This record gives sequence, C-alpha cells and structure tokens, in this order.
Amino acid sequence: NAFTHPKIMERLFDKMDEAAKANGASKVFAEVPLLFEGGYDTLFDKILVVLRGEAEKLKSVTARDGCNEETVRKKMSLQFDYSVPPVKYPSPEKIIFVPNDGTLNCLKARVTALAQEV
Repeated sequence: NAFTHPKIMERLFDKMDEAAKANGASKVFAEVPLLFEGGYDTLFDKILVVLRGEAEKLKSVTARDGCNEETVRKKMSLQFDYSVPPVKYPSPEKIIFVPNDGTLNCLKARVTALAQEV
C-alpha cells in the first residue's frame, strides 16, 4: 500500500487534469476508495460521502458478493466508520453527506444536484 497508493493517486490526478483540460471543466470528480484511510482527503476541495444504513449495506453486499453477514461485518470493521459524528472526520468542513435511503434514481438525483452546487 505504501508503494502503490501514492502511484495510484498520482495517476488519478493526472487523469483528472487531462479530463479538465479536454472538457474545459473547472470541476472534476473522482471516486476514491480508502480516501480517509489513506489520508487523501486533504488533496480534495470537497468530499461527497454517500451514507447508507448498516442493515441496507449488509443486505446489498451479501447479495452482491455471495458471502455471509459475518464476513461482511468483518470487512466493514476494517473500513473507515462513516457512522461517527462529523467532528471525527479528518476534514469535516469539506464533507457533504448524501443519504442513500431510497432508490438508485433518487441517489443519482441527489448526487447530481449536490455536484452542481459544489
């Protein structure tokens, strides 16, 4: 991770720069796994965090991956805990929370609206 993550982030920012230049865009969005775990939140101006309840996460991940709830819970325990109060986030002033408590179309609409506001 110490070797690969910085290389991956360097490549991501190169691609973001290319996309911005090619489209004349002033904003570029990226999906970044392990953003907080890797300390990469400091590299971004704003961060959209999509929140989903634990029961919904367990249901969808067990269905998607074909594994049991215990396995999913173990994986979740190793990930950044998005359920903590915002003051525990490394950069709370940058974060915009997006609830994922409806349909996929509802989530897309919320994210699209927020992305236009940022």
